[in-house]
Amino acid sequence: MKVIPKPGIINQLQEEKCMSEQEFADFVGTSRSSLWRAKLSSDDKRFSLGQDVMAKILRKFS
Repeated sequence: MKVIPKPGIINQLQEEKCMSEQEFADFVGTSRSSLWRAKLSSDDKRFSLGQDVMAKILRKFS
């Protein structure tokens, strides 16, 4: 099963932590470009969310 976050939730988590793109990517344990692609709308052709990235985000916030 593939997990896709609600639109805007990654941005919300980042804002709550008051972190820049790079700081948040480092905190989650992924690259800034992977984070950027994960933040796009799932219907955007550039959207990409590897399940490893989603697992890292879930681990940090669960």
